[in-house]
Amino acid sequence: MTIPPAVLRLRVVEPGRKKVNLWLPIFILWPIALFLLIVSLPLIIVLIAVALFNDQVKKALGKLRAAMTLACSLRGLQVDVCEKDKEVRIYVY
Repeated sequence: MTIPPAVLRLRVVEPGRKKVNLWLPIFILWPIALFLLIVSLPLIIVLIAVALFNDQVKKALGKLRAAMTLACSLRGLQVDVCEKDKEVRIYVY
């Protein structure tokens, strides 16, 4: 089972300015997402039942699953952008 990222770290360095190092706790959003999932569960069940007969609903559910897989696979992502003396780094844990 894969789980979505828990923390996002953003670091910005510019000469002559103070370094910015932000730790953004993404795990705080997990209870909200769980609540939304529980509330929308009856709709999802109906969509799955309809998907047995409708190809468009199957495609929509497949895209929903792909979006969740993409969000979970962001864990471990590192983006480093460096230009002369400026630097921006993003880490997803």
